[in-house]
Order: sequence, then structure tokens, then C-alpha cells
Amino acid sequence: MGNDFACNVVVEMVVFIGDTHGSLTIDKLRKLKEECDSGVRHMTKKDFVLICGDFGLLWNYKWTGRHVDSNPKDQCWNEEEIALLEWYENCPWTTLVVLGNHENYDRWQTYPISEWHGGRVQKVSDSIIRLMNGEIYEIEGHTYFCMGGAMSTDRGYATGTEKYDIHKWWWPEEIPSSDEWENAYNHLDEADWKVDFIVTHDVPAYVMMQPELARLCYRASEMGNLLEMIRMNTDFIHWFCGHLHIDRHYGKVSVLYHDIVDVEDFLGENLWQF
Repeated sequence: MGNDFACNVVVEMVVFIGDTHGSLTIDKLRKLKEECDSGVRHMTKKDFVLICGDFGLLWNYKWTGRHVDSNPKDQCWNEEEIALLEWYENCPWTTLVVLGNHENYDRWQTYPISEWHGGRVQKVSDSIIRLMNGEIYEIEGHTYFCMGGAMSTDRGYATGTEKYDIHKWWWPEEIPSSDEWENAYNHLDEADWKVDFIVTHDVPAYVMMQPELARLCYRASEMGNLLEMIRMNTDFIHWFCGHLHIDRHYGKVSVLYHDIVDVEDFLGENLWQF
């Protein structure tokens, strides 16, 4: 596994797992775009790159008076964000995201909600689409259950006081609300707790129990325990998540940061064995 791609392969769906943090750790996507531009990889706007949290495009909290066409209510766009938006618009694929814990939720809450592929979404543009918590989407004949969010471990890092940094460095909405969990359980009930793929930012507690992570004093969060309940009770093919800034594969759960993987590699005869 890794970032290598076969030449001239037509891709139906690309799953990219890993935090981009605005433009801070986006080099892996820049490499993918370079491969598309050079003809090594063929993608169109009908193909999808899915970022599993800490997308970070909407981050600035100060008013600038600038907004995008899809949402005049969000007038906090700064020059760096506009440049990054234009970069994504020029990518040959459509970017899908679940949100993580490094997102400006105040700004996201101003974006209108619409229906897309069977679930609710928010669109920054036709090329950048947020998949919302607890929703199930049907994409290319497969179902995807999505649940973003995680607790920030760096609250108060910027100023040293957690309270002062609320709505500037971290947002309470980074933890899914009870309504969002109820939405998740209702959709899983409707699907008889069977989906093809699960996409989250945080990791299920099972991951934190792995010896190599336990030695590093990683501990499962409350959200991780709730995700573990979903892992134990849901019939699924594979789970993709981010958050830990590592690339590891634990059975049917992949935690990715730099790696880019194709969803097709987890289907049928192509299913990877870990």
C-alpha cells in the first residue's frame, strides 16, 4: 500500500484518508493532482477524493467581508482560503469531506443543507461537498456511513487557556451532538446495521487497544467507545478514518494519513489481506 498508482487507470472512486489541515498537510493531494496533470492518473469530476476529517478549508474566524457564491452568510474568507478553494476547484476530481476537530464549525453552520446521493450534505461548491454526521450515502453502487468529529487534544494550545480559545482554536461542535448520534442510529436501523464502508475522523476504541498504540499511551475517547459499539454491531466491508496522523491497518480498519487508497482495492477479488 502507499501512494503509487497504476498508469492510465480509470477510477470510479478514490478514498483518501488523512488530515489536510487547510494547506498544512496537503502535499499528498498535490502529488495526486500532479499525477493527474501529467497523465499518470486519469480522473474527472465524476470521481471522488474523500478526506476523513481535519479538512480545515474553513478556519479563519475573523470577518473579512469576502464570501463564496454558495453562501453569502460566511464572510470570513481570507486570501489563503480563497487560494486553496481555487486550487480544489481546479482539481480534476470532486472532493468529499467529513469534518474533524480542526474545523471552524461556526462557519460551517451557515452553509445550506441539501440532499445528495441519498443523504444530507453541505456544499462549498459543486467540487467541495461535506458529508454530514450520521448519514448514509450511495456512491457508485456502494453505501457509506459517515460520522465526523473528534475531541481536540490541543485545546488551549494557542493561548494556554481553553476558555479563551473557544470558537477560535476549537469548537464544541467537534463532538457530535446527541441529535447527530440519534440520526446515525436511525439510519443504521433503516439499513439493518449493514453498510459497505464506514468513514469517520476519530477511530474506534479497537484501534487504541493495539499494542503499538497502547505503548504510546494512546487512550480511547468517549467518542471512540461509541464508534466501537458501531464497529461491533455493524456488518461492513471496511472502515476508513484519520485523526492519529499515522498510516496503519488493523484488520478491517484503516487509519491513514499520507497513504491514498482506492476503494476498489477493498472489494471482491481485490480485497487486501492484512
